[in-house]
Amino acid sequence: MKCALILLPGLDPVQQDHYRDVLVRNLVTAEASVSILEWGDAGVPDERAACLQVEDGSEQGTTVHVYEAWWGDLVARPEQQTPARAILEGFQLLAYWLHPSLRPAFRQSRFLTLSLVLSSLLLLLWYVGILTAGLAAIGADGSLGALSAKAGAVAEAIGGHAIWVAVAGLLALMPVNALVAIAGFTRRYLTNMATADETGLRDVIRGRVHRILRSTEGQGYDRVVIVAHSFGTVIATDLIAEMSAPVARPLRLITLGSPARVLAYRSRWLRRTLERAYGAPVIAEWHDYYSEQDWMCTTMFDAAQHDGAFQSHRLERDAPLVDRLTGVTHKAYFRDRAVLRGILAALGSQEAPSP
Repeated sequence: MKCALILLPGLDPVQQDHYRDVLVRNLVTAEASVSILEWGDAGVPDERAACLQVEDGSEQGTTVHVYEAWWGDLVARPEQQTPARAILEGFQLLAYWLHPSLRPAFRQSRFLTLSLVLSSLLLLLWYVGILTAGLAAIGADGSLGALSAKAGAVAEAIGGHAIWVAVAGLLALMPVNALVAIAGFTRRYLTNMATADETGLRDVIRGRVHRILRSTEGQGYDRVVIVAHSFGTVIATDLIAEMSAPVARPLRLITLGSPARVLAYRSRWLRRTLERAYGAPVIAEWHDYYSEQDWMCTTMFDAAQHDGAFQSHRLERDAPLVDRLTGVTHKAYFRDRAVLRGILAALGSQEAPSP
């Protein structure tokens, strides 16, 4: 048998193919039946893929080509901005994520509630820092006369306060910049924000994944499995929802640590997308993995919505508090034995896991 596995990574600033290689190495390490045949350009022409051989009891076994649908280069990095522009964009970001529509998400779980509270607090403190730095720069410029002097005085009052000095030191130890980058990108994606004369960000990313999916057609694959992690699950859901027409070979979808259900409280578009993706005819199997020790996710659908195609799997694991706070548990799916066995089951080389 010959299968294609397409990986959709999350919002982590790493190089292309990093998580594809992590997944391949862990499959080989954890499962004695899996071996690497080739790294590099195996599989579809013009697409980078690793080739695996899985012993499944048959004479030839299963050949698996592992692709990564890369979109990390579309994540905007911090740019040089005027102080006034930085203050304005920071306010827009704050207004978007502290919107009252997110209140129902706090009832999902006590762990997720704590994560959302901490994230909101860090975002608020970050904006105070941006505001202070922006006002200080305006005051130092002096081109606005009395207004510049006023801005400088306010910045000095905030920045010189003992409490803020302590808070600024604490923020330097926390991954605040990563949090802000994720919040900014997510807002641009959910609103399909466009730049200049280009199409929206969401359209561009969906097009890239579609390209790889189309490239697998006519290559003799018996199965195509999509593995999506973190924000990649939102992209996968969008992809599935857009594929309204039945396909000759239904897809198998595995979602890991998805924030989609929480983000859907803030985005009407995402709520509709989840509704359309659930039960889509293009999906033969959908296995969703989550952990209560991962404070950045929850199950994608209510238990009442589980049926033959969609199955939810709660992973039982213990993790120290520091790992939950810093997001280590959010990256642990690629080394979880239950997840690795589930991926091999979707490829047809093991028994399907129990929900």
